[in-house]
Amino acid sequence: MTFHSVVMGKKLPEVYHFGYNGTHFQILIPFMYWVQFVNLTGKETQYASDQGQAYVPPSVLGGSFGQHGCARFSKTLGRSAVIEVPAFLENPDDENQIVGMRDLGHTLSSILFILQHILHDADEGKKDVAEQESSPVLDTKPAGSQLFVLETIVAREPGQFHGAGLGLSLSPVARKYLESLGKGVDLDGAMESMKEHFFMPYADEKFRNRAWHGDFVIRLREYGVLHLNTRGNCACMGTEPKDFGDRGYSLLSHNVDTVAQQFNLLVGIANVWQMVRGGLRAQS
Repeated sequence: MTFHSVVMGKKLPEVYHFGYNGTHFQILIPFMYWVQFVNLTGKETQYASDQGQAYVPPSVLGGSFGQHGCARFSKTLGRSAVIEVPAFLENPDDENQIVGMRDLGHTLSSILFILQHILHDADEGKKDVAEQESSPVLDTKPAGSQLFVLETIVAREPGQFHGAGLGLSLSPVARKYLESLGKGVDLDGAMESMKEHFFMPYADEKFRNRAWHGDFVIRLREYGVLHLNTRGNCACMGTEPKDFGDRGYSLLSHNVDTVAQQFNLLVGIANVWQMVRGGLRAQS
């Protein structure tokens, strides 16, 4: 789960960045990469035929796609294109709903897998015809280099140990920015966002307020090393702090057994990603 080129400091174009708007994960992507995404996963591709009957293939024009069409692509967010995936179920107790958490998790994991494939092509210097196309509405030029690379998995069967693992690769630029913020620093805004996300689907105020110290943590350790954990038995992400020199590093999850835990950690990652990206853009 380590994207070595990014960790080692190779400057790759920004294929995507990852955010969270309070209800949905947002993957912001230049339109030229969306065209490449559709070429790889759209109707009549081998990828589409391998995804099962519930899979809705994407279209260059946008709209719903993924398992039961639970993801959506839109051109309407400013000058960027955006893929959105719900970050929770609005009614988790509804046993008759068509889309479940595992559908959301599988769809998001598949999206990130294809984006990593596009990054690998960029790493190897391959060009797609999509890069020659332009849009009269969207700015197709990437904003900068790829700061992070995210990967998630969802086990075939529910209830498996580490059945919803995830990994995050950080570039040297991202690590050094985090290091500049200090050691032993809690990222309070990101932690509050994780707490709100975890309890969002539940109407019971008593349950919503039943958060324990240490349930939702994002802390900066030495050398810009992130530590994250969510509610569960040591459901966390991290790595051993050390002097990485001019390199970044990768985080791996531990005891992340459910998509709900995975998504809660992703809310924290989305907050960190946008904080770093915004901070670096402000500096430049």
